[in-house]
Amino acid sequence: MTRKPKVNTELQKFLNASVNTKTRERIFFNKFYFDVKLAAGRRGYPLTMFEPEVDRGGFDVVLDDADTTRHLQLKSATRSSGTNQWVTTPRFLRPTLLDIERMRFESSPQGEGLGGGVVLLLIDDSTDLCPITYCYTDLFVIASLASGLIRQIGSARRTVKQTRREQAERIMNQLYTDRYRSAPVKLPRGVFLEVKSPDCLLTIAGLHSLKQPPRYGRIIFQRHTEVLSMLTNQATQTPICRRMLWPAHMPQRVLYSLW
Repeated sequence: MTRKPKVNTELQKFLNASVNTKTRERIFFNKFYFDVKLAAGRRGYPLTMFEPEVDRGGFDVVLDDADTTRHLQLKSATRSSGTNQWVTTPRFLRPTLLDIERMRFESSPQGEGLGGGVVLLLIDDSTDLCPITYCYTDLFVIASLASGLIRQIGSARRTVKQTRREQAERIMNQLYTDRYRSAPVKLPRGVFLEVKSPDCLLTIAGLHSLKQPPRYGRIIFQRHTEVLSMLTNQATQTPICRRMLWPAHMPQRVLYSLW
């Protein structure tokens, strides 16, 4: 969903022109590659990156830290464009065989997916330097939003627009019920978490980084707001207790990559 861009400068005209979409993507995707490789270097390891020659698998890049492999889709938008929704596929978001039972998906080719993450590059085109804000979502982020583990910051009053929790619930319902994975999944801006740095981006994607929190593990019973705040600009319930906040149909592990 896109409103008419507020175009004032030649740079904004260039970045928002439909004919330059691929060019814009390459410019800022290369910036993403630089940022995450540098973040991995700060952690002391070489991040391996694979980019498919042809976009047939539904992902743009694969990151490998020698312990974990992550399939990622990269989305980009300028702030002046007003784009607030992006599209992916059910197969890309659905869990891999390792997590399929914990996530309560059907243990079959229909239920299995890539367990991928979506990285959103928000480009501030109001300045010539075009700084990037990284945002991230995946199945675990969406499930955590849907369950109320991650809450919305700001006024508690209900607005006409869907709340983030309702948006996440809609996506989870589609992933659980669309057996044949035919309909595309629409990802509104509300289901993305804004991260504070490329180091935090690696951590939230489940890869090694300097922001690796203490006692990092996949199964987490309790964590506090400070650790999540270290990575993102979001708030959580404090303390976080899985037994109190996690619905029965949700996975037995909490959103490990956020902490």
